[in-house]
Amino acid sequence: PPLIALLAAISSLFGGGFFWIKFWPALFGAATLWITIHIVKELGGRWYAQLLAALGILFSAYLRIHALFQPNFLDIFFWTLSAYFLIRFIKTDANKHLFYLAISLALGWYSKYSVLFFIAALLLALLFTHHRKVFLRKSFWLAPLLGVILIAPNIVWQYWHNWPLFHHMQELQETQ
Repeated sequence: PPLIALLAAISSLFGGGFFWIKFWPALFGAATLWITIHIVKELGGRWYAQLLAALGILFSAYLRIHALFQPNFLDIFFWTLSAYFLIRFIKTDANKHLFYLAISLALGWYSKYSVLFFIAALLLALLFTHHRKVFLRKSFWLAPLLGVILIAPNIVWQYWHNWPLFHHMQELQETQ
């Protein structure tokens, strides 16, 4: 996916040194921490619950992931951001959060294609809860349309280049 390459290109413009290799994972790691605290807050957690959530991020494998320049830090960030927008939508019933969710998932697509697993889980979760009424809303269908429009250039690029994603997945299967 192209987002990590874009961040690498930006880092190169600034010299591409050690600082810039660590900058992006640290920045997105801090943002993931911030969003995690706000998710806990949205779910009714007070300062102690927020602190525990922050410690869970700081003293776990997430800290290591946010020290390496790999697509994983982007993946985690956009999954967390998407969860936040889903929670905000459920709590407020404001359609704008569906569109923010779609944008976040589209950016997640540009980060790592495994976001499809998150999307599938999200749709199944909605389907099997009382929140399934969202499927009857026009805005629910417009938001994924926005997401598809946002990822369409990458899908077209994949097609024009003989689906390198599938070649990569086959190579991983053979070598790992």
